Amino acid sequence: MNLIRRYVLRELVTVFMITLTGITALLIFGGVATKCVQESLGWNAIVKIMPYFVPFAFQVSLPATILMAASTVYGRMSADNEIVAIKSMGISPWTVMTPAFLLAIVVSFIAVWTNDLASSWSKVGMYRVVLESVEEVVYRKLKMQRSYHSPSFSINVKDVLGRKLIQPSIQLHSTGGRTIRIHGSTAELATDAERNMLTVSMTDVHFGSRRRVDVVGGRKAGDLLGLGDT
Repeated sequence: MNLIRRYVLRELVTVFMITLTGITALLIFGGVATKCVQESLGWNAIVKIMPYFVPFAFQVSLPATILMAASTVYGRMSADNEIVAIKSMGISPWTVMTPAFLLAIVVSFIAVWTNDLASSWSKVGMYRVVLESVEEVVYRKLKMQRSYHSPSFSINVKDVLGRKLIQPSIQLHSTGGRTIRIHGSTAELATDAERNMLTVSMTDVHFGSRRRVDVVGGRKAGDLLGLGDT
């Protein structure tokens, strides 16, 4: 009986690990990488952010994998009449089912742990990586499209020379639906890590003097990408 349990457990674990690796890799590289590219994150940011997506991928892959492993192993055993052979030897079918229950219990604890990890470590880590990349993302989109749009604000420029924005036009979108427009001759963006904000320094604003304008109006830099507060 112990030999049968070890045999079934080995088959379940083998199929489980192979399937888990495949589904998780597919979710990360197919979904996460595509999303990061759509957000114009650089490859360095994508590499940094991928580990933080593993717990989110496990939220989907773990339940699907344990179901697929059980279906594959017991389906094959049934097709090969192994279950009938075991019953003919006077061994209860529950002997074959025990390894699946044990594996399901272990996977359940892992799933709970990964869910907690996703809501704490992963979100904080992704927010930190995105915050570090906000300035780079905005500059890249402005260089390619001459415009950048987010739920909090939008920027349109005539040209980008190095780090200098030529003839920037900034629109701030308030919660009340009111739009505030700011125009300038030149501007430069900078990430304020301590204040967790993206700021812009503009010239020729209203009075033609150099002023430092807080683009997000006190909002966190993660809002620039529509991430919200985490």
